[in-house]
Amino acid sequence: MQLGVIGDPVSQSLSPHLHRIFMTELEIPGSYQAYHVSGDSLESTLVSLGTEGVQGLNVTMPHKQAVLKYLRNTDATVQLLGAANTLTWDASQNGWLGANTDGIGFIQSLPPWIVATLDQREVLLLGAGGSAKAVLLALIEAEVPTITVAVRDPEKASQSLASLASVAQAAGVQWQITSLSCLQTLRPYHLVVNTTPVGMHGPDQHGQFNHCLLADRLLDTLSANACVVDLVYRPLLTPFLSACQQRQIETVSGLGMLVYQGAASFSLWSGVDVPEAVCETAYQALSLADSV
Repeated sequence: MQLGVIGDPVSQSLSPHLHRIFMTELEIPGSYQAYHVSGDSLESTLVSLGTEGVQGLNVTMPHKQAVLKYLRNTDATVQLLGAANTLTWDASQNGWLGANTDGIGFIQSLPPWIVATLDQREVLLLGAGGSAKAVLLALIEAEVPTITVAVRDPEKASQSLASLASVAQAAGVQWQITSLSCLQTLRPYHLVVNTTPVGMHGPDQHGQFNHCLLADRLLDTLSANACVVDLVYRPLLTPFLSACQQRQIETVSGLGMLVYQGAASFSLWSGVDVPEAVCETAYQALSLADSV
């Protein structure tokens, strides 16, 4: 099985390491390569990789949206999100099929006690970019009753997330978009998710964390039984997660979402479910690799 990931840049991707672990643990022979692909060569590269026998591709930035115009077909999730992160070569159609496993990866990365009670929880989502949209759709499908999206520019966010409004209404999910500056307390929220890249650079040269989207006064209002997720996984301990841990709040790194969305992609290509134990092995290996 020949697999790969396309992006620009792509050298930093953990996907090759992740999928090689899956292949080893599941004893499925194959290869997984990283392909640096510019926007100008996206179409030609997709054609050549498909005809050369590559059966599956992950798509990373900045191609998740641009790739759609070159696909033979897409699933309903891709159509709602306007982005694909998983491509499967369909020889019968001589083209690529698109899927998006980001939302699945997010839900599966959450602690079981959170997943079991999502339909009873109030959620705060920070950011409204592509990752936020995938997480928001997953939360709507999980029938989370109330979701607040906090952003710097509510008008821009409303336009970005407009395609999900009817989905939320049909599911009976109440959601609102507000300005970050209007947040007065985090007390009502059982789950807080940072989908922005803020904090990606980790501590400074003195070991201090100086980049956190929410002020200390707000973090002090977090409920003791809240769970905080940061989709950033480099570093594993972001300023946001560090500040919450200091307040004895349960935290979840974005590395789990990476592992589980990858497992969902791998299952689409191989037809084999990736067991939880293998996902845990991959998580631990990537944690160690990223700390070196």
